[in-house]
Amino acid sequence: MNNRKHLQVWESKRDAAMRKGKPVPEYKPRQVSQATKAQHLSFIRSLLRAAANDWGWIKTAPVIKTRKPISKRIRWLTREEAERLIECMPESIKPVVIFALATGLRRSNIIGLEWQQVDMQRKVAWVNPENAKAGKAIGVALNDTACRVLRDQIGKHSRWVFVHTTAKHRPDGTLTPAVRKMRVDDNNARRAGLKKSGDRGFPFSRPPAHLGELANSVRRPAFCFTGNGRMGEHRDGTSLCSPRRRTT
Repeated sequence: MNNRKHLQVWESKRDAAMRKGKPVPEYKPRQVSQATKAQHLSFIRSLLRAAANDWGWIKTAPVIKTRKPISKRIRWLTREEAERLIECMPESIKPVVIFALATGLRRSNIIGLEWQQVDMQRKVAWVNPENAKAGKAIGVALNDTACRVLRDQIGKHSRWVFVHTTAKHRPDGTLTPAVRKMRVDDNNARRAGLKKSGDRGFPFSRPPAHLGELANSVRRPAFCFTGNGRMGEHRDGTSLCSPRRRTT
């Protein structure tokens, strides 16, 4: 079963190369993952069961067995690895990465975050049930790092918290608006940052992986990151450089 998304990406690169008079990259088919196959088979099985039990179109639904996908190992990050990862990320998505480290939210939830879902005075944010993977509302306490990132985004857009602020050329040669919402499926900046950091194998946003894995995989979860991507304080706001740390 060939990966159709991989083919679409190659076609976009092919068209761009032909417009610029550059050599067309060679296409190499890529197979879908075991999890994708299991999802397709599970969907077909559900349709056949509905046809047999609910709609009465067939007498019995055939048995379709699916192999359970193997859970991937946990990818741990040291503090130095996380700092290097942030430092190597392009400026356009660096606030998203730091906010993910501070909150543990998924990339899709961060990119789709609206100002009406943020209360800076109470230092809380929330994800609506329809946007959460489990279908339940998610409440997030914002530490100083997360609040600092949010303050830097104020004034860029009236609705969306995280947006692009520079125009970009589309595949057809036209320019996008300078200020626009980020795309969840845009992985170019992410891949560039991973390549620069030398950590290509990190599952930054591979489904079902997400940016929040960074926050869950740092070996020292009591620490958070400052706005410049450095470890700078505890989650209770105490500075690491302070000779006395607050205990209450």
